[in-house]
Amino acid sequence: MPMFDKPLGDYQLTLNTAENIPGHWQWLLTGGTVVALSGSGQLDLSGTLPQQWTINGRVQIQAAPEARALASMLGNQAKSFSISGELFNVRVQPVSHKPV
Repeated sequence: MPMFDKPLGDYQLTLNTAENIPGHWQWLLTGGTVVALSGSGQLDLSGTLPQQWTINGRVQIQAAPEARALASMLGNQAKSFSISGELFNVRVQPVSHKPV
């Protein structure tokens, strides 16, 4: 029997062209019920080869309180990650939240 057998949620990825810059796109990620995702950033598809295309931005993930196991894995709080690099070699790094 699976430990977790519930749908995670519906997600939407929106792409918009950057004004007056061919090959540049803005992306926005939203959605989720059990695991909520939100994020935004840029895609640069102006290179002639897909290996030259790059992405950067930030994504936040948070588990719903009723998903105790998932929430516990995230420290019972929202976590943020930066995304950068080539599309075929994306770097995902946690973003620390330092108190002000």
